[in-house]
Amino acid sequence: MWISAILLSVYGILFFVSRKIELEKEYRSWQIPFHKAAVFLQGKRKNERKNKTQKQLESLQTIGYISWKEYQEKKTTVVLIILFFTLCISVFCSVFIQKYTEIFTAIERPSYGESGRKEEFEVLIEGEEKEYNIPVYIESRCYSEQEAKEKMENVLLKLDEIVLGENESFDEVKTDLVLPKVMDDGMVSIQWTLTPYGVISEAGKIVKEVGEEGEIVKIEAIVQCQDEKGMYTVFANIVPRDMTQEEEVIRKLEAAAQKQEEESRQKEIIDLPEEVDGKKVTWTKTKVSVASVICLFGLLLTLFFWMNEDQKVEKNAKNRENQMKMDYAVVVFKMRMLVGAGMTMRSAFFRIAEEYEQRGRKDIRYVYEEIVYSCREMESGVSEEKAYEHFGQRCGQSRYLKLGRILAQHLRKGTEGLEEILGQEMQQAQEERMALARQMGEEAGTKLLLPMGMMLVVVLVILIVPAFMNF
Repeated sequence: MWISAILLSVYGILFFVSRKIELEKEYRSWQIPFHKAAVFLQGKRKNERKNKTQKQLESLQTIGYISWKEYQEKKTTVVLIILFFTLCISVFCSVFIQKYTEIFTAIERPSYGESGRKEEFEVLIEGEEKEYNIPVYIESRCYSEQEAKEKMENVLLKLDEIVLGENESFDEVKTDLVLPKVMDDGMVSIQWTLTPYGVISEAGKIVKEVGEEGEIVKIEAIVQCQDEKGMYTVFANIVPRDMTQEEEVIRKLEAAAQKQEEESRQKEIIDLPEEVDGKKVTWTKTKVSVASVICLFGLLLTLFFWMNEDQKVEKNAKNRENQMKMDYAVVVFKMRMLVGAGMTMRSAFFRIAEEYEQRGRKDIRYVYEEIVYSCREMESGVSEEKAYEHFGQRCGQSRYLKLGRILAQHLRKGTEGLEEILGQEMQQAQEERMALARQMGEEAGTKLLLPMGMMLVVVLVILIVPAFMNF
C-alpha cells in the first residue's frame, strides 16, 4: 500500500511540473494531465540513435502513420494511464479490503490412514492489534503402525537422542521435546504416556508454566511392530525458560489449540479456541492480497501494450517490404509500356498515380503510395530529378534506389535507351518475384506443420483410446 501511495505522489509531482506544457492536439479533459506528463518525460530523454522500430515507423509515414515523436508520446501516455489507475485500485483495495482472509471456527481432521498435517493460522486477539502466526498440528483420526522386532529395538536405542530435541539432557528440559507417533517410514508406532498429564502434550510441547524448582514428568512409551512390543521410560525435569511477551502469547495459543485437537481425536471437525485468557480470538488464513494481484495485472498489461505496439509497427513494415518486392516488376512493366508509348517519365509517373487513385485506395499498395507522394512533390515545386531520388530513398530497398537513380540519370540524358534498360530491369524483377513467391509458399507450408501435427494427434487419440477401452 505504501509503495502505491508513494508512486501516486510521484504522479502528483509529475502533473504539477508539466501543467504549463501546451499540447498540439485536443484531448479529453481527464487525459490532458497524462499527455502533458508524457510530453514532459519525452522531452527529458536524450537523443538516441535510430532503432529498428523507428526506422520501420518512418517507412510507413507515406500512408499517414504518426511520427516517431507522437508514437513515443502515445505509448508513454497509455502506460501512465494504466499504471495510474492500477495504483488507485491497489490503494483502494489496501484501505477498504486489506487482506482477503477466510475466518475459521473449525478445521477438518485427516481421515483414517492419512498422515497428519500442520496448518498455519494468523490469530487476532480481541483488544490487540498484533497478529500472531500459530501452527496447529493435526494428527489423523486413527493410526496403527507395525514393525519387526529388530526395527523396534533399533528405535528404542534412538529414542533418547530423538526425544531430547534441542535440549542437552533430561535433567534440565527448557524447550519442547520430540515425541514422534511413528518412525522408520511409518513401520513403527509409538504410544506415549505422560505422568503427570498436562505438563507436556502428546506432541512433546510444554503446555504448562512450571515453577522455578521445575517439575518431573515421567515419559513412557509402548513401541510396537507387528506383534512385538517394547517399553521405553525416561524422566524429564521440566524447568522454566525466559520468554518474551510475544512468545508467551504464542505458547498459550498453541497450547489451547493443541488441547482442542487432543480432546476431539474421534471427531471429524476440530473446534478452534474462541477465547484465550478471557479474550476473544479470531483464526484466519491469508489467501491472496487483492492489491498485489491488481498491481501485478497492471504491470503485465503495461508490458503487453508496450511490446504489442512495437510488434504492430514491425508487422506493418514487414508487410510493406514484402508487398513492395512483389509490386516492383509490375511497376517497372507499366513504366516501360508508358515510356514505349511515347510518354515522358514525368507523365508516366502521373499516369500511374492517377490510375491508382481512381481505384479508391481500397487496397493500399505502398509503392503506388510512394509514387503519388512523388507526384505531389513535383507539383509543389521539387525538381523531377530530386523527386525520383527521394522516391528510391523512401522505398528503402536496393532495387528502388537503383530505379530512382536510373530515372534521375536519364532525365539529364534523355529517354533514349531508357525503354531497353527498363526492360532488362523488368526481366530481372520477374525472376526475383518468382523466387520470392516460391519462398513465401515454402514458409506457408512450414506454418501448416503445427496444425497438421495437432490434427494427427487428435486422430491417433480417436483411434487408440477406444481400442484400449475394449481390453
